[in-house]
Amino acid sequence: KVARSSSSVSLLTVIHQQNVTWYKDNKPISSARTYMGLNYTLFIVGTLPEDSGNYQCVAENFIINETRTSLEGELYVTERIDDVVDDDSEKPSPSIASYYTTVPEGESTSLLCAFQGIPYPTYRWYFNNGTEISDINSTFSYQYEKQVLQIDRVTRDLAGLFLCHGTNVAGSSVINI
Repeated sequence: KVARSSSSVSLLTVIHQQNVTWYKDNKPISSARTYMGLNYTLFIVGTLPEDSGNYQCVAENFIINETRTSLEGELYVTERIDDVVDDDSEKPSPSIASYYTTVPEGESTSLLCAFQGIPYPTYRWYFNNGTEISDINSTFSYQYEKQVLQIDRVTRDLAGLFLCHGTNVAGSSVINI
């Protein structure tokens, strides 16, 4: 897989076990820019050239004493292309599928949004009736160029549909969460 710097990447394994550990170049991954998502998908937010390497996962099932190792996949991260309009421009396309999540009241959560496109997309978040989440306060904060929406202390008022829009000069796309 090839990614541009500052984009987001998702790596998926088909191995489903109790304990899954992702590795980069044979070393366990421990980065603040990675998230383990649904079905043991590894998300890398705000990729950098140093994220280039060989990735694989090891899944362990302690109940039946079984360990499985995935095939290795290579990720190559190129330098970011700034906002230049030309024939190579590509409309943003989702790097992850729309998804559903449930968070207990009072807990915090991070919502992840990832698009690929040339030039690099900008991100905007909306809630329920289309109200843009632009007012960062004690409830909401952004990370990684708005690819991650952090919600502190979830309340019933926040139950609903979150929309993430990725936009560049070639067009826009939406992920529903």
